[in-house]
Amino acid sequence: MDRQQLKVRWPLATFGGCILAYCVFLLAYVATAPDARLRFLLVDSRLEGSVDRPFRWEGIVIQRTPGLRQIGPKPTAGDRLKEVGGQKVVTALDYYRAMQSLRSATPPPGSQFFAGGDPLELGSPPLAQEQNGLLYVRARFSHSGTGVEHTTYLAVQSVPVEDVGLTLAWFILQLAIFSVAALAVWSRPFDRPARLFYVMCVFTMGAFVGGFHWWVIAGHLWLTLPFATCAVLLPVVSLHFFVMYPRPKPFAEGRSRFWIAAMYAIPAAAVVGLFITQLALAWEPVGQVLDLRANYSMQWLGVLTTGIYSYMGIAAFYFSGIIVSLVYSVLTTRNAIEHNQVRSILGAGLVATGFIGYTLLLAMTSRASFALGGATIPMFIASLLFMLAYAIGIGRYKLMLLDQVVSRGMWYYVLSYSVSIGFALAVASAALIATTWKAQLLPTQLSVLVVVVMMAVGM
Repeated sequence: MDRQQLKVRWPLATFGGCILAYCVFLLAYVATAPDARLRFLLVDSRLEGSVDRPFRWEGIVIQRTPGLRQIGPKPTAGDRLKEVGGQKVVTALDYYRAMQSLRSATPPPGSQFFAGGDPLELGSPPLAQEQNGLLYVRARFSHSGTGVEHTTYLAVQSVPVEDVGLTLAWFILQLAIFSVAALAVWSRPFDRPARLFYVMCVFTMGAFVGGFHWWVIAGHLWLTLPFATCAVLLPVVSLHFFVMYPRPKPFAEGRSRFWIAAMYAIPAAAVVGLFITQLALAWEPVGQVLDLRANYSMQWLGVLTTGIYSYMGIAAFYFSGIIVSLVYSVLTTRNAIEHNQVRSILGAGLVATGFIGYTLLLAMTSRASFALGGATIPMFIASLLFMLAYAIGIGRYKLMLLDQVVSRGMWYYVLSYSVSIGFALAVASAALIATTWKAQLLPTQLSVLVVVVMMAVGM
């Protein structure tokens, strides 16, 4: 192992560590996020406008209200939200940013009310709090049928615990595969497939943890960019791995620079476009007249949405390339262990094709269902199938040659030490959080956060 190959270790370790820390932070961020339980599309298809005629601000269309609690008139799907917490809502990003601001918001003096009371009787403050109870945020909306405007107070709850629990379960399962990949690449940094497998696992974690809760982080530039970059690059990195594993495909031999440049050209351009769009949305002209601001925001959100749906077709093309590479490997691989590895992964890929196909169909026929979580379960199952295939390959068919990387004695030492230290830190961290944040967090948020802390210190 030469010095140049050893130098690969630390950049890869740093990269993986940063994405891992990002995922853990994101889980904690989502678990503690305020949620008024309104759901929107990034681009409101009913906000009329054209190139010649600027968009006219009318509020944003409510798509869903899962578990909504309110004091006053109840907004329903189809109604238009115009204001929340005293802030005008021009696009969905305004609503998501308003939710973020509730993390540190405190009700003004005199805005507390008894259970069963009405905050409107207190002078309609932007925030009100039930004594020893929930925080409520003022919202103004117009009814879809009559156009009549109403003022109501929405309870600030936590993100549904089943949504966070699903992401947490997926992350813990993926973490096991990532750990194997990290051990393999640390012991054999010269092994190109091992490096690609590791990078693929890293991008998978970043893409899925952020993607499961995109609407929570949509208004935060520096939380959105890592997730979106991972999501854009994951298809091409996965294809790159399967082109090289278990043996480089004939077209990749002798001209690697050419086909790598060709394969990564579109994703690289997509990442650049993504950065430009996100920066433009982050620094929108907040101080301008509402209609002008709506025009600016909707134009850039339209670019972003078009890019997302266009890139889904490109991602499907890369996934097809993965299946083709696996079929070729199954037909040509002579080594029995490698043949069993790629055959199990191919089986998972073929089954996952149905779930991915359903997701693409949903995106084309029902954008609201796709954007608001309709694709979460299918993509969870598709990813789980691949994780199962990797686990079988690792445990039964020696994928990444794990038995040559870690001895049984080392496993025992690492696990025993990690459990002891992890348990002690988890108890201490949970106690600190319970003491420091008890007043700000709901019981469900605190419970999920303690689980995230325990998982983090156990890593």
